[in-house]
Amino acid sequence: AGATNIDVRQHSFSGKSEDDNYLALSSSKGEFLLNGDFVVTMSKREIRIGNAVIEYSGSDNVVERINSTDRIEQELLLQVLSVGKLYNPDVRYSFNIPIEDKPQQFYWNSHGPWQACSKPCQGERKRKPVCTRESDQLTVSDQRCDRLPQPAPI
Repeated sequence: AGATNIDVRQHSFSGKSEDDNYLALSSSKGEFLLNGDFVVTMSKREIRIGNAVIEYSGSDNVVERINSTDRIEQELLLQVLSVGKLYNPDVRYSFNIPIEDKPQQFYWNSHGPWQACSKPCQGERKRKPVCTRESDQLTVSDQRCDRLPQPAPI
């Protein structure tokens, strides 16, 4: 779910359109949207899924193709229906999953490096808080946390 620029191609084994392998699409509930339940679509067709349109070339092509540039918001299952002579299918696919544009979150991590000990500390050392990026726990510049209250060293 969430994929865009989907391109799936099934290249015919023999170089002819009838190779007995067919692309099939079903919903996550197992309902066939394309080429299932012993029915194969020979001609070009469009399939609507929410606000997205998926284009299908039809099975009567040397390269059978499913593609969509729209964002598909529900989970789909791609299957290969093989009947008759069982030639290995040659399926190639590509798609994009957009990176969500979430603002990065930062916080003061009180488990930073130990501060140096001098004679006045009498053997007691403290940890200096460090600014940390929440997504990957990486220490970043203290400027990223400048709007947050900084805890005292512990």
